[in-house]
Amino acid sequence: MRGSGILHAKRAGTLTVSATSSGVTGTTTVIVGTGTLVSLDITPVNSSVTVGSTQQFIATGTFSDGTTQDVTVNSHWSSTVPTVATIANGAVNPGLAKTFASGTTTIGVNRGGTIATTTLSAN
Repeated sequence: MRGSGILHAKRAGTLTVSATSSGVTGTTTVIVGTGTLVSLDITPVNSSVTVGSTQQFIATGTFSDGTTQDVTVNSHWSSTVPTVATIANGAVNPGLAKTFASGTTTIGVNRGGTIATTTLSAN
């Protein structure tokens, strides 16, 4: 795949992915499993930060084959009280919450209907 930097697997297996920029090449091995997502966890749990600061959240998926994977990028993030904090989606800073006012909000993550929540307090 060229251009996007996002890998979309079509079946289970192992492959080597490489990327080149400005004459520098890097490679990594990718293992695509056969499990289906059964649960999500968010870390950190019930965090508290200073108003005006940020908090990075990570979503970890557990799959039916017993494996776990960071699914932060490919999930939808939400904040129930956006006046307290908003949270980024998409390829740039997914899971990064920014606080604006004192209070508590519920941070949620959804990946294909599997959901997890935690709280974020700003003081």
